[in-house]
Amino acid sequence: MIAALFAASLGAQSPSWNLPASGYVYDSVAGTIRPVLGFPGSSYAGPAVLKGVAWASVAPDGSAALIVQQDRLWWTQDLSNANIPPVGIDAIDSVADCRWSADASAAAVLSSRTATVTWLSGPRVTNSLRLPALPVTNRRQLPAREDAAWTLLAADSHVDSVLLASNARGVWTLWLASPNNPPVNLGPAQRPVAAVFASRSPLVYVAEAGVPRVSRIRFQEGAPPEPVLGTDDGIQSLSGLALSADDQQLFAADRWARVVRVYDLVSRQAGTVLPLTESPGALLPSGSGRFLVNSRERPDAPLLLLDISGQPRVWFVPMGASQ
Repeated sequence: MIAALFAASLGAQSPSWNLPASGYVYDSVAGTIRPVLGFPGSSYAGPAVLKGVAWASVAPDGSAALIVQQDRLWWTQDLSNANIPPVGIDAIDSVADCRWSADASAAAVLSSRTATVTWLSGPRVTNSLRLPALPVTNRRQLPAREDAAWTLLAADSHVDSVLLASNARGVWTLWLASPNNPPVNLGPAQRPVAAVFASRSPLVYVAEAGVPRVSRIRFQEGAPPEPVLGTDDGIQSLSGLALSADDQQLFAADRWARVVRVYDLVSRQAGTVLPLTESPGALLPSGSGRFLVNSRERPDAPLLLLDISGQPRVWFVPMGASQ
């Protein structure tokens, strides 16, 4: 009944729900979800289909979404269809971040309040993992344990594994977690801010802002992290990573320089540098071969989409007035 009333209220506030769209984006400034209309290079954000949204994560297919509204987490299967009611999810107390499977059928959600990762298949909870308290040294140099601050960095294409970072009193550590196994300690890092799993090899690339550098970690016992990119390659800072479908090109978002740098991992050569008008973020999947570059930080800011389906380019999506 609650879901039905919720859906009815959404339909009442969103008369343009059925506009054809190539995808949907979360407008954090206005607290809305809006469709992206038109074609690449001339697209724009349409009127809001959801309002009063405190947090949202739109799936890579640009259709499904997880949203927080009225202090509750909801699963919306199809943002273009107001006749499909949203489904409430009660097992998750708070949301810090989310990563989706490539086909948008599953997701992993990090709850900051309880330091828990919850795996979802659609709106159904399939597993939950409480993250451990970590050993630290207190002011008297005595060993102790305390809850760390956790960050969800990446998930593989099926969300079978997620990469997390813990921060316990300034000590950062990388962890690999899966639904049915305890987290595996992958070693220390220098303020990791983003990561991306390779699709064709058992490895992950990690961006560390404290150095800055990108390292490659192979999932085999005893294999040390391998530096791939650093300041000698032109990197000033790091905020996001993406990989081409064949794992041969790495895209690194440089927040200070406001660019996305392209690197050929086969030849180890720097490629195109894509200038940006806004500071980039984590490079989140937003359709086939496309990544959301930034989140809106002011009312007049556009959204930027990185398109790597062909020659890499960045599309400018005007948002207009917040609606």
